[in-house]
Formats: sequence, structure tokens, C-alpha cells
Amino acid sequence: IFNTDMGQEDFKEDMQTEGMVCSDISCDDSAGTPNLTMNCVMEGEYCEEDAGDDEEFCVKDTMIDFSMDIVFVGSSNIEATQCGTYTKPDYMAAMGNGCVYIQGTMDMGAMMEDAAL
Repeated sequence: IFNTDMGQEDFKEDMQTEGMVCSDISCDDSAGTPNLTMNCVMEGEYCEEDAGDDEEFCVKDTMIDFSMDIVFVGSSNIEATQCGTYTKPDYMAAMGNGCVYIQGTMDMGAMMEDAAL
């Protein structure tokens, strides 16, 4: 899907609609396995309300680095780092900047099969 400039540009435009600007969306196969990489930012403040507590959580100036193996049979490795500055609630804002690092696997082929049902 990202082998053409058109596919990359369409995806970037879709991400911008959601408030995310990606400076890089590309495929890299230097390690022998095709790999989707994205480097994106969400400027400004983004808030989400916790449905259980009616408490609003906000973060600003978010940066996301994402990498995923493109494997359609078996497991794909995924790594993502998301950093931002917490603004609400007060106990989160007191922490200032924070980052979350996620490493996991996903069975993309099984997800695609389930989506086809």
C-alpha cells in the first residue's frame, strides 16, 4: 500500500484529518523483513474523557514513532513510542512530559481474515 507516493500521500492526508501530521511514512526492508515506519506529531492539546470517572485527560505536543513488521502469515513485531506533555487533570499535569513505550506482536493475517467475515 505504501509502495507508491500516491498511497503514502493519501495516508498522510487521512492522518492529518485526525490531527496527526506525519513527517515520515515509509517502508524499510533493510533487515530482511518489510517494515512500516511512521514518525508523527499532534500539535496542540488533545483531550479524552474517561467514561467511568467523567474525568478529562489531556496531553499536548504529542510525538509518535511507530514501526511494524509487514508479515501477513504469523506474527508481526510492533514497537511504538508516544511522548507528550500532560495538561489535565492536575495530578497528571504535575508530571509534565511523559513517554510510553510499547512492544508487542500482532497476527495481521488472522486480523484480515476476521475482518473479511
